[in-house]
Amino acid sequence: MKALGEKFADEFPVKAAEIRSLWDGVEGGDSDALQSLYRVVHTLAGSGETFGFPKLSEVAKQCEIVLLAGVESGQLQCGDAGAEVELVLAELDR
Repeated sequence: MKALGEKFADEFPVKAAEIRSLWDGVEGGDSDALQSLYRVVHTLAGSGETFGFPKLSEVAKQCEIVLLAGVESGQLQCGDAGAEVELVLAELDR
């Protein structure tokens, strides 16, 4: 399991770049980017704790909630979402 956790962590820079790119799209009004960002964060929320990163999982779950509200309503609260995305990125950058 330790090796899987290390492999998971090795992918953090790629995930962070993907999240940054998707967030740029969201800020530009791309609804497809919002859907994709939600899926990426949802995956991190589920797998973070499994692979030994409970804090990542925790912040990703909070971000997921904000993003899902935007996906469902079509009205994303960008200030709140941006703050949550930054917390996820901070965990990936550790």
